[in-house]
Amino acid sequence: MRGIGYSLLAAVGAWAFWPTLRDLAEKWQHDPQYSHGLLVPFFVAYLIHRKREDLKQISAVPSWPLSLLFLSTALGCRATSAIFDFLPLDGLALILVLAGAVSLIQGKEMLKTVAPALGFLLFALPLPYSMERWLSQDLQHLATLASTYLLQAIGQPAINEGNVILIDEIKLGIVEACSGLRMLMTFAAFATGITLLIDRSWATKTVLILSAIPIALIVNVLRISATGLAYVLLREAPERQNMLGFIHDFNGWMMMPVALVLFGIELKVLQWLLVEPEKLERVISFPIRREMPEVPARKAA
Repeated sequence: MRGIGYSLLAAVGAWAFWPTLRDLAEKWQHDPQYSHGLLVPFFVAYLIHRKREDLKQISAVPSWPLSLLFLSTALGCRATSAIFDFLPLDGLALILVLAGAVSLIQGKEMLKTVAPALGFLLFALPLPYSMERWLSQDLQHLATLASTYLLQAIGQPAINEGNVILIDEIKLGIVEACSGLRMLMTFAAFATGITLLIDRSWATKTVLILSAIPIALIVNVLRISATGLAYVLLREAPERQNMLGFIHDFNGWMMMPVALVLFGIELKVLQWLLVEPEKLERVISFPIRREMPEVPARKAA
C-alpha cells in the first residue's frame, strides 16, 4: 500500500514539474556546456543505491516542520521563477520539493542520509545567464593570455590582441565556446562525484573540489596551445583544413583524459601530504617497545 502511495506522489510531482524537466532535458541535449546533466540523475540514483543498507535500517519518523520549511521555500522559488521565467530557480524548487517529500515521508535521518545525493542534483541546473556570461568572458580572456605565454615559452612568436592570438600571419580566435566554462562545469561535477565515492578526509575532498578550477584552466590552455601549434606546423600542408579540423576535435576529446590523469596525480600527492584521521589515530596509539638492557642477577652471599 505504501508503494502505491509513493508511486502516486511521484506521478503528481512529475506532472507538476513536467515543463521544468522538459526544459532541463532540452538544455542538456542542445547546450554542450551542460551535456553532463544527462548523467547527473543516473549518478544520483547510484549514490542512493549505495546507501540502500543504511536506508533499510532507518525508521520512518516524519518531520512536519522541516518538510513545511522545504515545501514553502520551493513554492516561493516556483512562483518567482514563473514571474521571471528563470529556469535555475525552477530547478532548485524541484530539488527542494524532493527534500521536503523525504522529510514528510521518512524524516530527518533519511534526509540526512540522502542529502549528498540530492545536493549533487544542483550540477544538473544551468547557471544564471548573467553569471554564465561573466564567467565565460573572464575565462576566455584568461585562456587567451595563458595560451599566448605558453606558445611564447615553446618558441612561437605569439602575441594576443583581445581574444585573438597572432602567430606570424596566423590568427587564432578564442571564441566564447573555447573559454573553458564547459570543462569547468564538467570537472566540478566530476570532482564532487569523486569526493562522494572515496573515503578520504574533508581536507582532501575540499582540495579536490577546488582543484577543478585550475585543472579546467590547464587542460583548456593545453588544448588551445596544441591547436595553435598545429596551425603553425601545418600551414603549408595540402590537406590543411581537414587535418586541422580533426586535430581541433581530437584536442577537445583529449581534455577529459588529461584531466583524469591530473586528478589521479593530485590524489596521489594528497595521499602523501595529508595523513588520514584513522591512520593518524593508529600511529598515535601504536605502542612503543623499548629494549631494556638485561640486568645480571646478583648472586646470593
